[in-house]
Amino acid sequence: MTVLIKGQATTLDAKTVQLEETKGIVVLPDSYECKKPLNVFEDNAFIQSGKLDLSKFDAGSKIKLVAEGISSINLSAGGVDFLLSKKSSSKYWLIGEFYNRNGQFKFRFLDDGFNEISVLADWCGYSECSLQEAFSFEKKLGENLVSSASKLINSSNTDELTSNAKSTLLSLKSEGLSLFNKLKGRAQKEVKNFTGTPFLKASVSVAALIAYADGYASQDEEAKLLDFVKSTDALASYELNDVKREYNEIVNQLKLDKIVGSGKAYTNIVKFKDKAESTTLIALGISVANVENGIDDDEKAVLKKVISSLGESEDLYSEYL
Repeated sequence: MTVLIKGQATTLDAKTVQLEETKGIVVLPDSYECKKPLNVFEDNAFIQSGKLDLSKFDAGSKIKLVAEGISSINLSAGGVDFLLSKKSSSKYWLIGEFYNRNGQFKFRFLDDGFNEISVLADWCGYSECSLQEAFSFEKKLGENLVSSASKLINSSNTDELTSNAKSTLLSLKSEGLSLFNKLKGRAQKEVKNFTGTPFLKASVSVAALIAYADGYASQDEEAKLLDFVKSTDALASYELNDVKREYNEIVNQLKLDKIVGSGKAYTNIVKFKDKAESTTLIALGISVANVENGIDDDEKAVLKKVISSLGESEDLYSEYL
């Protein structure tokens, strides 16, 4: 699973994008015939069960995603899966944008925020009212369903019961089934998280090498590793005590003999060369390196070696090197 860094763009190998989290996410096309924001929860000509069909939007337009009330999201397009995590504390999260470059769809992670919906409205060119309506769309769906069920329960005669039963059935069909399909699709994707001891060992090896780049592994750097594990779906299946144990084992090896310890650490890391997990490992390294007043030269040297060991290009991470 690719972990994108702010400003980084990735090429998609499909024209449709599945959003694993649909609650509170709104699509903002630069140009769109109805000129209105679209809640991802809402099935329409462009969105079905949380899946965006990029080819159906106006040619040449950029399609932005904004969210309220979530801090991370998983997206998948064909064989490309990526995780996006919010850094700001703003109420409205500008996640990123899709765009067409020479016939190839791409996604850029923007990761900015707005505290007021009025500021968001001014920025994107949509009315505040239309944005509010889009964000509250799924709430309205739930209210309609509850209202229909309430009328059914309180029916006073046979004719009213029959009428309300039909109304409730229609609500379930148009709203409940759509919700079920979204949840089913999300559940099927959740099993794709990375698991196993090799990936855990590679993760803590990256963190330990970065932390010990200056010859001293601080508690802040260990805490950053644990925060990354807790906030990253690809690592969330691991127990924190297991992470601490593996991490301390690598750090102790580095303290005992840096050459031997480094050799063992890179042996763990190189197992994921040219694999999907490589970008998560690099993102972890950058996260740990950046914890103490930016990334120093020793940490940059380790990052470069980690990136090379994983078969990745330094150009993608040049702003950190």
